[in-house]
This record gives sequence, C-alpha cells and structure tokens, in this order.
Amino acid sequence: MKKILPLLGGLVITSIASTSVVSCIAPRYAVGSPGQRVVVSTSGRINDHSFNQDAYIGMKNFVKSEYGLDGQNNYVEAADTSSTSVVSAYRLAKLKRADAVILPGFNHITTIAAAAKLFGEKTIVLVDGTPGSTDKLYDHVISVLFNSQLGGVQAAFDAAYWATTKVRDAQGNETEKMQGDASGDGKITFGTFAGASNKYGVDNYMWGLLLGMDLFNKYYATTSESYRKVYLANTDDYKIESVKVTNTSSTDWWTNNFDLGGATKSGIVSKLVDDRKADIIFPVAGPQIEDVLNYHPRSSSYKGLPYVIGIDVDQAEIFNGSAYHGRFITSAIKNVHSATKIALQHAQSLVNKQVDGSYAAKTSADEMWDGTTPGRYKNWSVDLLDDGSGKYKISKHYLRLFDGENGDNPDEAGSLPVDASDVLINFVNNAFADLGTTAIDYLNGKIITKLAQEIIDRARNEEFRLIYDEK
Repeated sequence: MKKILPLLGGLVITSIASTSVVSCIAPRYAVGSPGQRVVVSTSGRINDHSFNQDAYIGMKNFVKSEYGLDGQNNYVEAADTSSTSVVSAYRLAKLKRADAVILPGFNHITTIAAAAKLFGEKTIVLVDGTPGSTDKLYDHVISVLFNSQLGGVQAAFDAAYWATTKVRDAQGNETEKMQGDASGDGKITFGTFAGASNKYGVDNYMWGLLLGMDLFNKYYATTSESYRKVYLANTDDYKIESVKVTNTSSTDWWTNNFDLGGATKSGIVSKLVDDRKADIIFPVAGPQIEDVLNYHPRSSSYKGLPYVIGIDVDQAEIFNGSAYHGRFITSAIKNVHSATKIALQHAQSLVNKQVDGSYAAKTSADEMWDGTTPGRYKNWSVDLLDDGSGKYKISKHYLRLFDGENGDNPDEAGSLPVDASDVLINFVNNAFADLGTTAIDYLNGKIITKLAQEIIDRARNEEFRLIYDEK
C-alpha cells in the first residue's frame, strides 16, 4: 500500500487545518500504530444526537476492544453539509493518518468518489449508503445499509399497543381513557414527517410506520380487544389506505431540509399537532426531533404534549433531561454503533489482534468486507430497548419480528445476520424492495394495507408467529 503522506510537523498541520473548511478541533494524529488508526469524518457536528455521534461511539468501542486505545480525538468535523466542507474534512482525516475512515450518513454519497480517491487502499466504511457503482474506485468501500422499514414496523406496533392501552384507576379498574391520548380527543393518532425523500435512507422508516400501524389495526380488529385502533394525521380522513404521494417534495410529508428548526418553520409540526391532534409524532429528520420536543400546542383543546418515537439512535438516552422525561414511547433504531464496530472488524486496511497479542493483516476473504454491501444483522435495524431505565414507555416488543428464535437459544438480541428462518423480516424487506425507487411508488396506502392483510393471512396459516406472548 502507498504511504498517505510523509510525517508533517504539528505547525504544518495546524496551518493546513486553519485554511480548510472544517471546524477547529485539534488536528492530532489518530491514536494507534499503523493499521490501527480509525477516524470518523462527519458532515456536521460529532455530537449531533444522531448518526455522527453513534458512529463515533462505535469507533471508540472498536479501538478500545481491539487495540486498547482511547479514540476520543479520532474524528474530524465538516463545518457544514456542503461538498466543499465535507471533502475538506476528508483531507484532514487523511492528515491524521487514518488507516480506515468512517463516513456516517447518506449525505456522503455525493462525495464518496472524492473520498475513495483520497484514501486509495484504505478502507472506507460508508454508513447508511452505497456508491451505487461497481467501479474499481470503490473496491475498498464497505457499504453499511439498514432495513429501517423493520424499525418503523416494530416501533409503530409497539407504540400503538402502549398508546391504546386503557388507563386504570386507583382500584385497578380500566377506565375509558387510553394512556397515549395526549390530545384528549378519545382516539390515538400518529403523525410523521421526514427531512427529504430517500427510499432507503429516510422514507423506509415512514413506510414501515404505516405498515406497522395498519398491521396493528388489522390484527386487533379480530380479537376481543377490537377497541384498539390507531389513525394517521397525514391524511384528510385519517386513514392509512388514503395515503397517495404524488410529489416527493410534498410539505405534508417532508420539510425538505434536515436543519434544526426546519420542521417548525415549515409548519408541519403545527399542522400535525394543532390541526390534526396527533398524539404521537415520528420525525425522520435528524435534529428536527427537537422541533417536536420543544413544541407546545397552540390549540387550547390539546390537553398535553405529543409523545415521540425516536429515530436512528437511542434518542431517549440523548434527550434525557427533565424537560423531556416521559415523552418517548420507543425509538426506531439504526444501530449505527453496532454496525460500525462490526464493519471495522472486517476492514481490510486494519490489523487483527492475534492470540499472542501481536497484530497481523487480514488474510481471508471472510475477514474482509471491502468492496461489498454486507448482509444486514438483525439488531442493525430493530433493537430491544428493555434496559430497565424507564426512559421509554415500552419495555418489550409486541410484534415478533425475530421469528428465528427457538428453545434455549433465543436470538432476542438480534446479533446474527438475517437468514432464511426470519420469514416475516424477509417478507417485509422483499415487499419494500419490489415497490420501485421513488416515494410515488411505495408511499401508497392501498399497497401498504394489502401487504398488511397478506401478513395477517400468512400468520394465520402458521408460516410464522406474529405476536409475542403478551403475559
């Protein structure tokens, strides 16, 4: 492999850093010996409560467990999301002598060619994206993708079950009030929006949410708990089957940016909460979750504050102050830190620890994922959140997506690749993949409700178990 750069004095690096379009973090070399230096290169803040922060955690976990290193300074931040800033950050990552670089978020797709040229044979872990090309330029890119439609399905079903559960009085008797009825209108209504349309980076969450809601409605319509039903604030008649997107910039679904404050400025939060009385909001827009958490309904008829389903990472852990206590029902997870750590274990340009404590280059194809899109692991897209902390309203799942479990060896943590035994997971993933490339193709309520009915029918035919035991 070619050397990246000759050793530069600290003064030279400081001079270069001061003229590049990156934020002013100390331009220290990444810790470790050659073959151990991993750097996260962002398209925004490292502490963004989302992808950058979770990838950073995964990197630190990896270098600590593999090499006994503290990776606290192993990152560079772009000053903003512009291509100029992002590529400047790549250059600084190279100056930090990165042996592998992590690019979190699909914003890096537009600049991945520049990264591949800069880093050459050094492994690039592109999180939540793929170059979309088989060009040899990308032979050392590991494309980490997520099945986030699964996270949406699971989060919707779990949140709907909790929200429609009736409140009990001091004597333990059921009342008519449902515990998720934040608006006080006697029904449970979901609302959702995203920053910008992207099938596998954003919209799959919303698609999964709609499927999970309709699956919940269809399942409980046939049980003794048929009072359970949830509604959608994004349609005029509150029905999922009425969803029909005709414009991929529609302000009913997208704010068309991922900037903090963007959801408030666009008016979508007010529309969902004040006009449509949404009790639960699912914001697929990074920092704009703060727009929802900090929004106070203007309508005097709205009785409380809307609940939230977190997105991408464990946001209830991040927003853990008293002001947000009790607001999170669950989070739809892209388990970025776990996926990042596993990908780094298969990075060709990083050395492996040997039994005797020495380090050596990887030698087998199984050890190296460079140039591939590895199969998704179960916990990359659906994570169990029952940690006993009480930060979420739910403490267990109700929809049984991990249907490969058996006997004394359950795979509840999902820490294995998805395989043929995961019938429901594969059905959802394949159905979504078959629906075309734009939101006009897949954000269609008639298609979604038909898929929900097919899942119900297949579960009745005992192809898989749909629900966990509720006791």
